[in-house]
Amino acid sequence: MGPFYATCRDTLYRFDDAVFSGDNTTRDEANNDAMACDPVTGDVYFIYKFDRQLYRIPFDGSIAGSKQAVVQLPLDESDGAKGMVVDGTDQSIYILVQSAGTKSIVKVTHAGVKSTEFDFTTRGPGDAAGIQSDLTLDRTYRWLYTLDTLNNKILLYELSIHQVHDMEPPASLPYLASNESSGERVGLAVIPAP
Repeated sequence: MGPFYATCRDTLYRFDDAVFSGDNTTRDEANNDAMACDPVTGDVYFIYKFDRQLYRIPFDGSIAGSKQAVVQLPLDESDGAKGMVVDGTDQSIYILVQSAGTKSIVKVTHAGVKSTEFDFTTRGPGDAAGIQSDLTLDRTYRWLYTLDTLNNKILLYELSIHQVHDMEPPASLPYLASNESSGERVGLAVIPAP
């Protein structure tokens, strides 16, 4: 795979020196749903499914450095990652995981310490946990946003108080969050405050 392309704010980076080749096994690929760029440093993060590692490619001006392992993830997190963002204030990495065994937002510090930031199963039994897709961060207010496509809601996670809020689409837009069974790919972005 490679060379790498990554967007960060209003810039598109091409990392010619960061071509990453695996060993041609059946798990020789990055998780396409989990790639992020640090908005301050420009470092690129990705999950390589073969060894289940979260990697960082440091970026210094116009030069990409060698990949560095940040933390190894369990199989359900490496393969079930459906979104990833980097908080530029402390360089924490947030990974949205939607798999058979895990429905959570995982936090990895810049030093590689991993923890569960929020477990969606705490929202209630059965379908209440929802099906999450994509992840974005409002860097001004430090809220994470994700889509619950099963319950047709946008979820806002307030990092400062570790609390999730539901936002239902207005009746005029009943299918705003889409639905997992439709087979549609969904995306989410936050427009930064001026």
